[in-house]
Amino acid sequence: MKIIINTGVNSVGGGLQVALSFLYECIYFPNNEYHIFANSALEQQLKKNTFPDNFFFYKIPEYSFFKIHRHYEKIEDQINPDVVFTIFGPSYWTPKSPHVQGFARGYYIYPESPFWKICTMQEKLKIHLYKIIHMYYFKRNSCAYICESDDATNRIRKLFGIDKFYYTVSNTCSSIYFDTTLLKKKCKLPPKRDNEFRFISLTKYYKHKNIHLINNILDELFRRDIYNVVFVVTITDEEYYDLFQDKYKDNILNVGNVHADECPSLYQECDAAFIPTTIECFSASYPEAMVMELPILTSDLDFAHSICDDAALYFKPDSIDSIIDNIKNLMSDISLRATLIKAGIHRLESFPTARERASAYLKICSEIAQYKGSTKAKR
Repeated sequence: MKIIINTGVNSVGGGLQVALSFLYECIYFPNNEYHIFANSALEQQLKKNTFPDNFFFYKIPEYSFFKIHRHYEKIEDQINPDVVFTIFGPSYWTPKSPHVQGFARGYYIYPESPFWKICTMQEKLKIHLYKIIHMYYFKRNSCAYICESDDATNRIRKLFGIDKFYYTVSNTCSSIYFDTTLLKKKCKLPPKRDNEFRFISLTKYYKHKNIHLINNILDELFRRDIYNVVFVVTITDEEYYDLFQDKYKDNILNVGNVHADECPSLYQECDAAFIPTTIECFSASYPEAMVMELPILTSDLDFAHSICDDAALYFKPDSIDSIIDNIKNLMSDISLRATLIKAGIHRLESFPTARERASAYLKICSEIAQYKGSTKAKR
């Protein structure tokens, strides 16, 4: 199979991590010819010399919307692929070949999320306008979609109609989390103070990730004379100074954007994962924390329960008291932490490995490739 893998819109956060993981796993499926459309963020983390000669890389230039569309068309004509796979869309390019797009836009399918209660009218309007544009291109440019949960798959089927193909492939953690050499990378955090307990929120900043709550959490912790809790975040310096109060500089450690292969050692320097997100199709932070044997503290929402089950403590995302109570329980109860870690290790068995995920992606692409040259791609 000759496949174009389009990573054009996967430049930050979880989408970038999935793209990197998938590409490295494709090495173990040598019967295909891979043509990678790589954005600058992906290029910075790829080690191209590790890929065999059935991989071809095309750096995506900084072109305008219309020019990049023509640029893609020209390359597609040269390659003449059997299928195009955009890891996570929307792609603004309409391939001539059968096109599979990953869908992970929780904003557009979860109107019941508590996220909408913290949005301004301006933010809601902006998201609504993006939804109109993005969903138009999702529907126009694809014959097949891959979601990360059955719930998300069912929701987009209602939006896009029955004349498309729909698949569910669960997210998971990258195989780098099983590479013990990466745990020996240089520490990014300063040595711990006496009795310090560290929570890590390993995420690019988006408002729905809800990490701005850390200010209010520390307010209440300090009011209760609890000063040994430290939150580790991975955002830009500009975002850090916009979000957090200077008085908490000793209790919020920002390491900035980190490369994928730096994440395992960073998890290892912390005591628990703090994941207060309010909208997700899936977050790889959950299985990452599980494999790194960290207890998880997260939002009491359906998607979190469906991923973590009994491997997490849950708090009401709009209740600081609920968060504080869970933090205190987690810090004081070694047995509770051990129970959550054990449940997390067991829960990992329900997720595919990174290689199994790659195999599922490629199998779907192979199925859709049969429609090359056909005007129909319907069930």
